[in-house]
Amino acid sequence: MRNIFRTFIFVIAGFYCLQGQEIIELYEDMLGEKVTRNQFYKEQINIKLTTISVIDPTSIYHLIENTHLQVNLGIRDPQKNNARLLSKKTLESKKKINQWNEQQKLYLRMNTANTAQIHIIERYLDRLVFKTKIEFAPFDITPKYPNDSTRTIPDIADSTELQVDLNKMNFYLYRYFSGNISNTYSSDKDYSLLLNGELENLIKYFRDIFENTESLTKNEKEYNIEKALRYPYIFAGTYLQYIVETTDFRLVDLLKKLTGNKIIPKSTLGIQIFNSLTLLNNASGNFNYKRSFVEINNKVTAQIQTGFFLGLSYSLPVKEVLSPFSSIKIDAGIAIANFITTDAKISELKDAYIYNPRTNEVFAGSYNVKEGNHNYNGYFFRIYSPIYFVTDRFYFEAGIGYFHTDIKINYEIFYDTRADLDYPDKETFSYSEDQDIPGVVFNLNYKLFENVLLKLDSFIPMQFIICFEYQYEL
Repeated sequence: MRNIFRTFIFVIAGFYCLQGQEIIELYEDMLGEKVTRNQFYKEQINIKLTTISVIDPTSIYHLIENTHLQVNLGIRDPQKNNARLLSKKTLESKKKINQWNEQQKLYLRMNTANTAQIHIIERYLDRLVFKTKIEFAPFDITPKYPNDSTRTIPDIADSTELQVDLNKMNFYLYRYFSGNISNTYSSDKDYSLLLNGELENLIKYFRDIFENTESLTKNEKEYNIEKALRYPYIFAGTYLQYIVETTDFRLVDLLKKLTGNKIIPKSTLGIQIFNSLTLLNNASGNFNYKRSFVEINNKVTAQIQTGFFLGLSYSLPVKEVLSPFSSIKIDAGIAIANFITTDAKISELKDAYIYNPRTNEVFAGSYNVKEGNHNYNGYFFRIYSPIYFVTDRFYFEAGIGYFHTDIKINYEIFYDTRADLDYPDKETFSYSEDQDIPGVVFNLNYKLFENVLLKLDSFIPMQFIICFEYQYEL
């Protein structure tokens, strides 16, 4: 069997992923009852195990040994319980992985033409960026020194190397990778061969995934993305110098193949809900009120506002990648049961001759008009395409559309009938107007979730509106 690691350096393990099981459960029999019975200790250790296993899994051994010295044996001095040295090692590893991360992003930008895919992969890589802060492990216990009551960290410049039982480290890492907790540690047994065998299987696993991504389902691709992010050190261009054998491709190369389905436009059906919508700046018209010998003319203007629209959309992809004009989208919708109220406006009092049909007489009087509640109905049809992707989640659309409105404005006419007390003092009148409005579509879209869009939707000359769209992938 090939020797994956040099004989004079550490060996590492890969990802431990047992559903419903945390990393600390692999080592409870080694941590002792003082730790396993204390929920605070368990939570702190599990958090640190989860972090350091991604950065440099050889630190698992040092963390568990430090916990044993600090908790079980009561050695609080970070110089003696190895917390100081472990902090130094973790800090150096964080710096290495952060530098490696920047190199991966540079490689990605230089070798990927699709901007949307770059943003997707960079978001994954951002999960592998760590704060380079020194802290004691695992409980951040800082001793007080003479004449210094603050929480300080000793100088690590003159630190010696951590003492390592290489065989025991191999056992810890083999257990971490395999998830096998049935075997107890035996100093007479060589665990390097078992560990190397598991690591060879891991490398072979990702090689197979890399060569057969087309056959994976969407859920399988997501699973393998998460799994790959737990093993950044086993891919080509690793940041850990003691790794001899890796895959022959970078983590970025694998992520590009696994995220291919994320940057291919898909056919979708959508349900759109519009709210807080100002449809028109105003609607105006002349109404004529004529009764027998008398004609009343009045100019009216109403500010039209509505609260709820419902629409359906269909998106048809025309390109294989997210890019300008990569899809064509068609939507249509209607306004439903929408009542519009404007501020009441009363016109100036105007003189008029009023005809009283009861007495068949015309008499001098006056009237004014008050706007009442208004009703609105309408429907729209639009066609548009994406024109610019800021990221795969945030992009702009533009196109053309058509809007038809049916506005009904209600009025009350108040009469000053003067001497004719037999005449009614108020009548109602309605004015209806249809409008056909062509316009330009301009939308800002942000994908809140995989199937939910938040849209700042506009139809010029109409005003901007807020829209939520739920998309169903066909």
